[in-house]
Amino acid sequence: MKKLLLCVLVVLLMAVPCAGADYWEEGHSGDSWEDAYIIDSAEDFETMCSRNNSGIEVGKYYKLTSNLSVTINGNYHDFTGHFDGQNNTISLSVDGSVITAALFSNINTEG
Repeated sequence: MKKLLLCVLVVLLMAVPCAGADYWEEGHSGDSWEDAYIIDSAEDFETMCSRNNSGIEVGKYYKLTSNLSVTINGNYHDFTGHFDGQNNTISLSVDGSVITAALFSNINTEG
């Protein structure tokens, strides 16, 4: 009986999404400001960067909803999206092996 209860509990826990874990897949398209991806943690920022680097998120919309502290390693590609900081700040620290780095290496203010 205990094994069955444990199995049921494990299955139920697997069915409940962790907070923020599947945000990028939960019906948000990032195709407009109205449906922009929300960046409210360093993990969200890293996910945005990873998806941008892999070409998954080209031209998407992002809104920063809280102040962040992030570390970058200089291995990011050009950002290819729209980013609204909404008057929040990102404190940037750079990995010690990087000579030059920027949060966004190229900025286009059109559109």
